[in-house]
Amino acid sequence: MSLDDLTNLLIVDRKAAIEQLEDEDLFETMFLSFDEMSMHNSLISLKKAVEKADYPNIKFSSHSLKGAASYIRARRVEFVAGLIQKAIENNQNELVYRYYPELIKQCILLKRVIYETLCKKEDRPLVRDDTEYDVPIAENFKLLKKANDKFDIVQVARPEAVKETKDSSLEKGDASTSQIVKEAPHKVEAPMEIKTSDNHKNTCCTCIIA
Repeated sequence: MSLDDLTNLLIVDRKAAIEQLEDEDLFETMFLSFDEMSMHNSLISLKKAVEKADYPNIKFSSHSLKGAASYIRARRVEFVAGLIQKAIENNQNELVYRYYPELIKQCILLKRVIYETLCKKEDRPLVRDDTEYDVPIAENFKLLKKANDKFDIVQVARPEAVKETKDSSLEKGDASTSQIVKEAPHKVEAPMEIKTSDNHKNTCCTCIIA
């Protein structure tokens, strides 16, 4: 499994979820409340764990989010959360900082799909604003907005716990960590302010759902 497989997955596999739950109304209820009832709380726990490089709790929070996502067949969130869990189980903790930004990205895309579905159900116009980016993100990562409703999640600092571990290894003369500790900090461009045209406000983003 790798991030290369992500594009082959639906953001939400509606048909599979309904077949699993055997109740379309139940799926709609769980899907539309997923952010508020499950995803947001899992991301808060994951945020705290990532900031502390608390790998047992990163694994636990990722596992919880993966399980919750599986009920509504949120394939991409489920997949990336599983990658984080698997990385820790395989003692590949550094992969967490590669997979975590992608997980946040997929959670935002899922949140967009939920919002679009709710607007359609309530027959109200789709209006883009910053609330779609309102997800808990570890402080050592940053959300960068781009044009046309695109965005990226970048790492701007190492977790303090990781820094302390590497500094301790450096004091012991570990040459393998010396190069990492001396790396220059990431340079991050200032976030771009988005001005959305009135025409675009009523246009759905290119999210995938079936």
